[in-house]
Amino acid sequence: MIRSMTRLNKWVFTFLIITVMASSQAKPNKLMGELAEKNAYKFLAFIAEGNVVEAHKMLDRSFSVEQGGSASFKNLTEIKPFTAYFDQIFNQAFREVLAKNLLKELNVSGAEWYGRSQWNVRWEDGSKYEQYRVVFNESGRPIGVSNPTMIAPSFNCLLARSITEKALCSNRTIAKLDVQVAMHYKHARKYLTGEEFKSLKTQQRAFNRSRDKCEGAVDCLEIALKKRSSQLTQLIDAELTKSPLSFDSEKQKYFSGQWSKSHWLDASHCESDSERERKTNTRIDMIIDFPKVSITKKDETGEQVYECETHYTSSFTYKKIESLHSDLFDFGTCRGSFDRLQYEGHYIYIPLKDVAHAPNKNACKDHVMIISGRQGHFQLLFNDSSQFVNKNGLLSSGYRMIKAADH
Repeated sequence: MIRSMTRLNKWVFTFLIITVMASSQAKPNKLMGELAEKNAYKFLAFIAEGNVVEAHKMLDRSFSVEQGGSASFKNLTEIKPFTAYFDQIFNQAFREVLAKNLLKELNVSGAEWYGRSQWNVRWEDGSKYEQYRVVFNESGRPIGVSNPTMIAPSFNCLLARSITEKALCSNRTIAKLDVQVAMHYKHARKYLTGEEFKSLKTQQRAFNRSRDKCEGAVDCLEIALKKRSSQLTQLIDAELTKSPLSFDSEKQKYFSGQWSKSHWLDASHCESDSERERKTNTRIDMIIDFPKVSITKKDETGEQVYECETHYTSSFTYKKIESLHSDLFDFGTCRGSFDRLQYEGHYIYIPLKDVAHAPNKNACKDHVMIISGRQGHFQLLFNDSSQFVNKNGLLSSGYRMIKAADH
């Protein structure tokens, strides 16, 4: 695509920038200073005229493209990737809309105290509508772009080689379906248990081979992708009613032994630096011999030893426990995600209690262990001051424990 413009067109865009600047001085956006607003409109003008170099200079280091689950665009703050992806992100449709609406007033983006603004234009596709959008930070630097007409499958189109890959990079409908299948496959790898998980990779490879038989035909690929998406969704939904894993003597034996803290995991980012440092420097050692659990904790206050035992165990598929409780957590501005805790497969909740005749009453009251994963790949999390949704709740933070033999 030709990115350069005639001298006349460049003069027109220069005139528009000056006009915008004058306009903003007369009626500045309440959320942005005049300089920030000028920066925002300047970036929009650079995109409209196809000035890749100058547009790249204005990017905020957090700049990203809303891809709807796609992973097509990476390292966009570097000049080479930004140049390579420019025509895909800011395609002709986007730039035509931008040129016609360059002077459109900026709106609030998110909470007012963020100081962010956005340029946006509604795009309709039949009964649905989306938006062309560019989001700016408080300095007027672009931090995000959304282009509903952009073609972005689940992979990097610059590396497309096969007929199927090239077809997916040429049609927005099947590109979106490809992203959908990729997301469902990722979720299946997290949620599936038993034989369904064991056969998942084999089934996905078989799907890829059958999909390639379409030889790039869009109608054929659309049917194949919709079918696979439906299959994966059904497999994931089945985990809601599947029988939970039994925490029998064999599994208890596997988890018996010496464990030490590896690192602290938290679903949110709301902790202060000092609190995060404290937990990083805290040493936790455990000796498990079900039902007994001996815990030694060393931090800046000294060393404490807790003699506990398991209170009870509750077992679920992780899909079931997440669907029941994850929406009850409000991370607010912390932008939390349970993905940070690396839960998958099964989820076994084990609260602890004091041993009989313990000298310190309720010493183990808020202690809990979480076992998550699948046969041959389980993880153990421990929290000594947890807050739960309910007695069988979803733990949102904890120490990742490593068994002594695994060091």
